Amino acid sequence: MKTETLKFLREYFRIPASKKIGWAIIEEISENGATEYKPGIYIENSHVYLDIAKRRFFSIISNRIISRRVYPAFRTAEKLSYRYTAKENRKLSITRSKTYISDVYYSAIYSKELENEILL
Repeated sequence: MKTETLKFLREYFRIPASKKIGWAIIEEISENGATEYKPGIYIENSHVYLDIAKRRFFSIISNRIISRRVYPAFRTAEKLSYRYTAKENRKLSITRSKTYISDVYYSAIYSKELENEILL
């Protein structure tokens, strides 16, 4: 199965077919003001989202320690990367390699090729 797809992420995380999902940009602002943007998956009409890199769900939240927001996004292919652009703010975009999801999940999914790799 191709790992760079919503279908893969839906199956891997057992998100029911009845839940509408889509690409997203996650914004995390820490208490010291540092802001980080990363790709994720939003679940429509839900307060949780999937952080692809951390391989887990988080809640949308805002308090004095951390603020987490999710912006539904379009994903478009470029030469060697995908660009994620927020649907409601086209100026907000991030780029990741086309193998980003594979890079994150490769060692977590059994394959014949994995048998020949050295895993640290």
